[in-house]
Amino acid sequence: MSITISSSPAYRSFVGNPVRFSLLTDSEQPLSCSLTIAGQVIYNFTHVPFQGVCQFDIADILTAYIDTPILESSQTDIVTPIRQGYTVYYTLTVTTGVESETVTFNGIAFRGGISKRLMRELQGKGLDMFSYRLSNPQRQFFFTTRTNGRNIRIRENEIAPLLFLAPVASMTFVTDSGRLITLTGLATQTLYALNIPAMRKTIFDTYNELPAYFSLLISDHYVCDITLLPATSAIEHNVLLFRNSLGTYERITLDAASTRTFESSDDDQDSYTLFDPQTSGYVTGYFRLPVTTVRATETGIKPPSEFMFLADLLSSDDVYLLIPGQSAIPVHVTADKYQLPGTSTEPVSISVTIRAIESDAYYSPEADFNLPSNRFGEWIFEDKYLNSWGIIYNDRRLIEP
Repeated sequence: MSITISSSPAYRSFVGNPVRFSLLTDSEQPLSCSLTIAGQVIYNFTHVPFQGVCQFDIADILTAYIDTPILESSQTDIVTPIRQGYTVYYTLTVTTGVESETVTFNGIAFRGGISKRLMRELQGKGLDMFSYRLSNPQRQFFFTTRTNGRNIRIRENEIAPLLFLAPVASMTFVTDSGRLITLTGLATQTLYALNIPAMRKTIFDTYNELPAYFSLLISDHYVCDITLLPATSAIEHNVLLFRNSLGTYERITLDAASTRTFESSDDDQDSYTLFDPQTSGYVTGYFRLPVTTVRATETGIKPPSEFMFLADLLSSDDVYLLIPGQSAIPVHVTADKYQLPGTSTEPVSISVTIRAIESDAYYSPEADFNLPSNRFGEWIFEDKYLNSWGIIYNDRRLIEP
């Protein structure tokens, strides 16, 4: 009896796309398959050949074992290795019946996926997403969906760690004024996070310059560049953190005023009838009603290129609204009418709805872990001062009747 793997995914693959295997065998007996992660068999299954062929997809199984923790930008480390999450190393072992001939396949699975259109285009050129870009030192290799091109443009209030697989052991960033930051000792094909705030701080502390442009060089050859744009001037900024199609987290800002609506149920099931001994009759009582916060806003004026990035947000399965001083709020973002002119290059704005995915029947103010900002007696003669202890320092009222 013989068994061979006739087709398989690449060594690195996304679980959002099929991780499909096709095997050829001359055995009519069921094939025994096992999937091993971190030295432990996590899934066993059998597959009966049909006309000498077995085909199966393990993407859904691998998805459950890939965690994607949210990373915070470091102010000190320009690059930080990703020591857990985002990937899973696996081994597929397939064994025939009586003679127990075995074949194995080792691979790395990443969270996320690419579009069918891009998949078709890359396969036509004999490439996958990693050989095309993400593991290619000659192309822009960051796990961003802002662009597949060489020019990455990020607004300053949208900066988040940029994940990448180090294609080489050393690389150099050059600012627009010629300042250099060289990264050495990188473990090739290891996942890292690039912390742009730490790069800017390094340049600022050394040269008293705050760069807004970085060009990336590998072996003195230009690879790509990162341009930081000023935040858009607006009354309100709704900053959203979302898991992009490549499985990492990016930020996008909706620069427009929003209105909040607190939605609650008016279902009859929220009420009940109880006996009132004072009236010797029955009265209606109510349970506490879960309330859902809904924000209606707009994207703000953005160029068409940024709206394609917004489309990734609308498809995301993990989105958070970031409010300064508060914990991240898990939300779901929708657009009632996501419509763009087919050929227009003029900036436009689109209405969106940000709905909290959690409803709560109980209200709690934000936790305050701050220590008192003042001691008793300070600023005691100042008018209209109220410290964090809640002490008014003079006998004048803060609000006149």
